Amino acid sequence: MSGTLHDKLYTTSEEAEKAFYFAFEKSDYDLMRSIWADGDNIVCIHPMSDRLSGTEEVLESWQSMFKQPLSLAITIAAQSYNISPTLAVHSVEEHLMLVENNAMQKSVIHATNIYELINDSWHMILHHASPSRQPQIKQTLHSDAVH
Repeated sequence: MSGTLHDKLYTTSEEAEKAFYFAFEKSDYDLMRSIWADGDNIVCIHPMSDRLSGTEEVLESWQSMFKQPLSLAITIAAQSYNISPTLAVHSVEEHLMLVENNAMQKSVIHATNIYELINDSWHMILHHASPSRQPQIKQTLHSDAVH
């Protein structure tokens, strides 16, 4: 059985998922690290990316992503939960809004998040995200500033 990287307690899979998206939105590596289980069997697949497995690969991907903090807002919709006593499968739709260099991009990502109950705390063992067929919306933001 996997262990955890911190002593943070997530009493429900929903609580762990809320922390996951908060850590993602805020580029909070320490919080992200506390959510993931520790072991060779954890898996993360970012959109349009390769399969990462094991604690080191998965956490390095998040650390790399968080090196340049983004102005990111994430809203979760179309939630579907299947929870057993020790395993929870969450299927969600991530609505992402990214603001960068005077431009805004909105996109929809379909994600599957799987959590395992380990030592009385729920921790992520899989995050698989795939872009939706819905078109991405890109806009240039205008400034009222006078030069």
